[in-house]
Amino acid sequence: CFPYQGMILSLTGKTPGYKTLAETSYGEPAGLLGINRGHRLIPYVKGVSKKAEKTDYSKAENDTVYKESQQQRALERSIRNAKREQAKWESYGDKQKAQAWGARVKVKQAKMREFIKSTDRTRRYDREKVYT
Repeated sequence: CFPYQGMILSLTGKTPGYKTLAETSYGEPAGLLGINRGHRLIPYVKGVSKKAEKTDYSKAENDTVYKESQQQRALERSIRNAKREQAKWESYGDKQKAQAWGARVKVKQAKMREFIKSTDRTRRYDREKVYT
């Protein structure tokens, strides 16, 4: 997606001076608006609209932000998995194993706090919650 971030595109090709959506990587799994991409199309009216996204990221900065987001998601998954295990052992009535998994949850949450502090990202508690 990086080459197209902040770019104004024409959906139909009828607008002169703009690339069409078909001229991008649109439709490819790893392309524009592909699988697990967070981008969205926003209508643009010349003279009225403003570009919504920052476009002066370098490729290296973009790659770093993406890598950090993937690391954060991995930490969130590990916290959820530990919480599920803790809940499982609590439901079985095994307090000892539930406490052991509770300690693992705390260790994983400490790793998350350290990661958030070192990267200055925003912690998303809703992604760490286990929904039953």
